[in-house]
Parts: sequence; structure tokens; C-alpha cells
Amino acid sequence: MAYPVSYRTEYLEKRSRLRVFFRWALAIPVALAAALWTLVGCVTAVAAWFVLLFTAKYPAGLYEFNSNILRTLSRSAGYLLLQTDQFPPLGLGKHPEYPIEVVIAPAQESYSRLKVFFRLLLAIPIYIVSGAFGYAYGAVAIASWFVIVVLGRMPFGMHSALDFLYGFTVRFYGYAYLMLTDTYPSFTDEPDLDLPPAEPIWAPPPDYQSPYGGPVAPN
Repeated sequence: MAYPVSYRTEYLEKRSRLRVFFRWALAIPVALAAALWTLVGCVTAVAAWFVLLFTAKYPAGLYEFNSNILRTLSRSAGYLLLQTDQFPPLGLGKHPEYPIEVVIAPAQESYSRLKVFFRLLLAIPIYIVSGAFGYAYGAVAIASWFVIVVLGRMPFGMHSALDFLYGFTVRFYGYAYLMLTDTYPSFTDEPDLDLPPAEPIWAPPPDYQSPYGGPVAPN
């Protein structure tokens, strides 16, 4: 069974040197919008915590809103981490046309009040892991910046490393802060028919060869 929060990105090998070189400037409105949505998400996460604690149910409207918060923040982070050159939508909602997608399963029928009450305490071990992963994907993103600016290409290994490292962080946020699930975050993100699309959208065809010696998706 796949984890109910799935981070998926589309891999493109050839990249724009110019857009990557000036990413720090292009990302200013993205960072500002992400900061705003983070503040809103803090309020709605607290609201969800109280509702779940007293009712063990996640209201459909609140669940969809918090899911869209996570989708928006993940698209913004993926852009900042150089996983795409396409400027992200800054508003809420699903944007399947964008090369970064967070697929989220429907809300559980009921939630454990005990797990909700102690959520921040239960999240301490994975908070530590997520913090360590944050340094790691930051380092990979910086290395990717230099590689892309020089070569105009994003190695598949770097892209998949970012998928693994930041994907865990997305699942962590879904569990620890937005409480979309009671399931402890997994390190891997296996595809599942219950979470469309059934296959990760970043997976390259096995017969396509990269100049770096590994498979990549067609441009």
C-alpha cells in the first residue's frame, strides 16, 4: 500500500541556464507566496487539530483546503530546488499540468484522537530525519545549480535524489503538521492504484540513454 501523500515530479534533462542562473531573483514572488500560505496553513492546521481531537473526523472542506496548502508549498519548494524551470502557480488548487504534483488520498473515515493529541511528540523522530534531509536536499540543489549553469542539463541522479529527500519532507508535513493521515511517513513512495496516477510521473523509460550513462526521460 502506498503512502497516502505522494510527491511526484516530471524529469526533464535539458534545462535553461538563464532561468536557473537567475532563479534567486525569479523565486522572490514564489517565496513570498509560500510564506503567506505557510502562515495560513498554520491557522488551518490548528483548526484541524481541534476538530480531529473532538470529533475524530476531518471535515471535507478543511481537508481539501489543507491538502491544497501542501500541494502549493510543494510546487513552490520544487521550483526553488530546481526540479523544474516552469514558474509555479501561486494559488491553491490542483494543477495536474504542472510538472510537480502532490497526490493525496481521501481523508480517513476516522482518526485516532490519541495520535492527534500527541502528534507533535510522535513527530519528533521524523522531525530530526526531515531536518537532516533538509540540509541534504539543499546541498544537492546548490550542486545542481552549478551543474545546470555549466552543462545546461540536470543529471537524473540529482533529480531523483531531490525526489527522495524532499518527497520524505512532503510526507512528513502531511503527517506532522496538516494531519492528513495517522500513518507514520515512509522513506520510499511506492506507486499504488489507489493514488492516481499509478506510476510516478518522473520515471524515465528504461531504453532511453543519458550522456551521463543513466536513463532519462525524453525532452
